[in-house]
Amino acid sequence: MKPNKSFHSMLRSNRKYFEMINCYRKLNSIAFLIMVFLLFLQTNALGQEFFNYSKYLFDPPSSLSLNIEEINRTTGYVRVNGFVSGGPMYISWDWGDGSSENGWFPMTHTYADISQNYILIVVANYAGGFEDTAETIIRFVPPSIAPITLSDTIAVHIPENEDVLDTMGTRLFIPPENLTFFDDNFFPIIPRSTIEYVLTTAAKFQKDFVNNSLFLPYGKFEQYMFRDPTFGGAYSLWFTNPVSFGVGDPFMLGNIDYSSLFHEMGHNITLNTPPSFYYGDVIGGNANAIYSESMAQIFQHATGYEVVNNYDYYGLSEDLMLEIKQQVIRTIKIVRDGYDEYIFEDKPFASWNDPSTPEDETMLTFLTIAYKFCEHAENSGEGYMIPLKRMMTLLQGLCPEWANMYDHLNNNTEADEFRATLMVKALSEAFQLDLREEFRDLNFPVSDQIFNALPVELSSFTASIVGQKILLNWRTETEVSNYGFEIERAVLNSTSQNQNNEFIKIGFVEGCGNSNSPKTYSFTDEKPFGGGKFHYRLKQIDTDGQFEYSDIVEVEIVPAKFELFQNYPNPFNPSTKISWQSPIGSWQTLKIYDVLGNEVVTLVNEYKPAGSYEVEFQSAVGSRQLVSGIYFYQLKAGGFVQTKKMMQLK
Repeated sequence: MKPNKSFHSMLRSNRKYFEMINCYRKLNSIAFLIMVFLLFLQTNALGQEFFNYSKYLFDPPSSLSLNIEEINRTTGYVRVNGFVSGGPMYISWDWGDGSSENGWFPMTHTYADISQNYILIVVANYAGGFEDTAETIIRFVPPSIAPITLSDTIAVHIPENEDVLDTMGTRLFIPPENLTFFDDNFFPIIPRSTIEYVLTTAAKFQKDFVNNSLFLPYGKFEQYMFRDPTFGGAYSLWFTNPVSFGVGDPFMLGNIDYSSLFHEMGHNITLNTPPSFYYGDVIGGNANAIYSESMAQIFQHATGYEVVNNYDYYGLSEDLMLEIKQQVIRTIKIVRDGYDEYIFEDKPFASWNDPSTPEDETMLTFLTIAYKFCEHAENSGEGYMIPLKRMMTLLQGLCPEWANMYDHLNNNTEADEFRATLMVKALSEAFQLDLREEFRDLNFPVSDQIFNALPVELSSFTASIVGQKILLNWRTETEVSNYGFEIERAVLNSTSQNQNNEFIKIGFVEGCGNSNSPKTYSFTDEKPFGGGKFHYRLKQIDTDGQFEYSDIVEVEIVPAKFELFQNYPNPFNPSTKISWQSPIGSWQTLKIYDVLGNEVVTLVNEYKPAGSYEVEFQSAVGSRQLVSGIYFYQLKAGGFVQTKKMMQLK
């Protein structure tokens, strides 16, 4: 039996479920040198926490969930309930304040110090040594964040009055009349500005996902979050100017439902691309979900993955990161449940939601598409950003011919085939695999003729920024004797006395020889050092040695903050590389010192534009060979000064 539409609606909007040395010494002995070496090995082994969804997609479903029923921020009293299955022998509680105990739901605890937050860890212990763990934040104080500068063209606002509503325009539908603003009563513990910053960070990632190719009302893609006091969920208003979304009170009371907000923002982004012929305008109605809901689910969880794994870079506190993490874990379980039900129900593919029935026939299908994207992302080793950009590169080939074949107003076999094949082709491009048979096994009506004809647009060559890397994507329609592509880069500095526009080869991608069907290629420039503005071009080489150049694409990558990175390798012998980034142009010096503070060598002493840089340091300085030991390198750039240590071993 299929769930009813109200249940589908709850899943679709993701309503809330309650779970939720350094040391400095003088080098004076070989023993101490060995100790420092071991310390360096240990330090270099530590890194940023790596979060992914594998456990929640592939392991047996969790038996344990938590729900904070009551928290008194004056007395420190908390009451936690939850759910556990499978008959554990006992449940252990680590309250995060040094106290722990065993007990069953519900449990209460009183914190003596309410000037900080705590991580509650609960473990269900089963016979045979099996454990299931859940954790949640006990929040008494606001998160402490250190925001970096993000473009105001992608800002997400939670307005404090109705001024924007009074002037808001629309491109299609009339927004609900009951929309209003969230007053200060909705922000008793998490400040309005903090939520805005988290959502703006999410918007930054989502704009990257679509290769920065969006319809821009008023020349920018700001989003506004409005209150709908009559609604229990959230919904996209992708068609308003400026773009907005409506949110019900339950999303803002208690734990902020970040994951569901990412979902609605995903709608806003994916329905406003490509800019000249966007999806929202051509797929509305009963056939929208196979694209719009699939992509919103994918964007929602790709965003969660990126925000959690990059929280420190964006200045988010650990407790805030953990809250976001718990929210996306909660919703990825919904995706897993939907896929499992799709298999259990004998794979009921549907791209049309029949308005005459109480069921939403498309829900299990779009959750299956989202699950398969996440499954391949977890197994590809590329993460989520790069495959999703590839997927969107194909989907952004939307044109009137595709829209006619999508046929959003009718339910027929031909439209079913096109909708299914479009999504399977996009997933295939994302992971550079042919996924036709995989989806045919899931009862998707994939057409070889349509699959081989997509895309129908002209070849393209684009460059986009992925973190501190640059991703190049290009497509050919046909190929004859194509040996491959050399990728060339030139650095363009902003000072006339320091121009360097000579192209150099940075990579090679093998071609497909002869082909009468479109082919998609990509290359990632892992280390775009030397400045902040770059030109890229392709040198297409035939098997007989003839070649021609592509058009040039330009990318400007300006770091968000000053940062001096740890040298690599470290310890080193005889050389190591030192890299840094600067958000502004300034006079910059990079010097090496010994442990007594004596200058060893100056590696850099010049004006450099904003950008990322790397130099190599050799242990032989002129005729002088450096001895083994600790050295320090110091960067000065404008008013920024940072020093790090490194070790030479022989």
